[in-house]
Amino acid sequence: MRLKEWRLTQKLTLADCAAALGCNGARTYQRYEDGMHRTDALFVEAIVELTDGAVTAQDMHETRLEWLKANGRGEPAHV
Repeated sequence: MRLKEWRLTQKLTLADCAAALGCNGARTYQRYEDGMHRTDALFVEAIVELTDGAVTAQDMHETRLEWLKANGRGEPAHV
């Protein structure tokens, strides 16, 4: 489940989730929700805990990949 989808089903605001996760405001939280910001392992773990496992690390990974691809940053690095 996507983080935004979870938030909406819980009838929570961006500010509610930002506060629960210790973000610096609703806009910062929204950037994680949209995949604009890369989430580190500890933040992903906090999301999984907050959502009781409804949002997984894989969900966050897929959200980030979709954002990267949609914004022209989805090309794999060549070694």
